[in-house]
Amino acid sequence: DKFIYLLGCSYPAIIRLNMDSLEMEYIEECISYIEKRIEENTEGYFICGKVYDDIAWISCGCSNLMIKFHLTKQSFEYYTLPVNIFGFGAFIYDGTSFWISEWGKGFEKIMYWNPQKDEIDSIHVFDNEKDRWCPIHSIVDIGDRIILFPMVNIPIYEIEKKEKSVSLSNLNNTTKNIVEYVNRTILATVKIETFIRYISGDFYWHEYDFKRNTYIRYEVKLSKNEYYVFQQYTKKLIESHEILDESKLLLPNYLEYDFFKREL
Repeated sequence: DKFIYLLGCSYPAIIRLNMDSLEMEYIEECISYIEKRIEENTEGYFICGKVYDDIAWISCGCSNLMIKFHLTKQSFEYYTLPVNIFGFGAFIYDGTSFWISEWGKGFEKIMYWNPQKDEIDSIHVFDNEKDRWCPIHSIVDIGDRIILFPMVNIPIYEIEKKEKSVSLSNLNNTTKNIVEYVNRTILATVKIETFIRYISGDFYWHEYDFKRNTYIRYEVKLSKNEYYVFQQYTKKLIESHEILDESKLLLPNYLEYDFFKREL
């Protein structure tokens, strides 16, 4: 069987979706453990999840917890890190160490954690008050560096892993606000081979080849009327709580919406 695991920021369960039968299973074992350790004025059960072999690592936004989820055994291990952090956000594992963003009451630090050597350190990233309140959407490992993609309109940063030095990324010059009713929000980021691909709120699809240091972008042609229809359809699904339902799965309907079928 093939499965997709859905991690909801505020949904009190991990949802396991069978891709053949479309049946859903609710895994709730870890929720009681998390809820006993929730920090005041924080939010988010699960912020980021990454699968490495048969292990899914999950960051907890409302508590100082990194969760190790054994997919085959369906069992959990919990790690509290010795840092003054109220929650964790986006992260990446480079084969040796975890690079984890801060979540909860500020987002100015990146944690460096080597669980084999039990080493941990923090790296200060943001220098101004505005940027430190913007969460990191995703962290991408490109060998000697990691790239920090923000959730909203602030600079993209890079960290040189050996020296742990922070700098502004050249990618800041590639994303501009060209449509008056949307901002530069980064909506999705994925690394495939030597390419980093991401979508931004100005309706551009970006491709960055970090080996060749080349960049290209494609504009998604969308009229104001098409944008309005898509926006209203999404709003209707969210307000009705029907993207996921215990008796039926409307997510395929959402993905099959005409907007996604149009060729770029």
